[in-house]
Amino acid sequence: MKKNTLLFVVAVIVLAGLSACNLSGDSNYTPRLMLYNPAEINTDSTLSMEYTAEGNIKFDSLHVNDTVTILVIGEGFVNNLEQLTITSNEETDIKMLAPHDTIAQYFASESDFINGKILLGDGIVGMSYPFKFVAKKATEKTKLNFELTSDAQDISNKAVLVVEFPIKP
Repeated sequence: MKKNTLLFVVAVIVLAGLSACNLSGDSNYTPRLMLYNPAEINTDSTLSMEYTAEGNIKFDSLHVNDTVTILVIGEGFVNNLEQLTITSNEETDIKMLAPHDTIAQYFASESDFINGKILLGDGIVGMSYPFKFVAKKATEKTKLNFELTSDAQDISNKAVLVVEFPIKP
């Protein structure tokens, strides 16, 4: 009798546990956007990064004509990544550079790298993009806005990251 009762209790616990699981495989996650530290400047030195009070990432100062490479990493987890958009608060502060062809081939052919519109193909859940730009004019504060979108539904499908830095003459 005790065995039957124990088996019944165990069966009820197992059934309750399984009914709480999402067995359909449908999940949604907000994408994640990160920068690999450190960023490179002129291919021979690095920029230190720190967080501002607003939660932005701040670089040490740059100088006019410095070439900077930032490795941007995005994760969609189980959701497909759709687009990475990069904008500057003042378009004349920097000049965005296109990646080498061996890197560009991994992104959709409709991507416009020079204007910061990087499209991802179907089924991409993770990405790494070496964003490269040249500092063009001296400023007190230049802001770069990175926005990654995914196909997540019923939750936020965007991740935003802001990088700021001064450009010295």
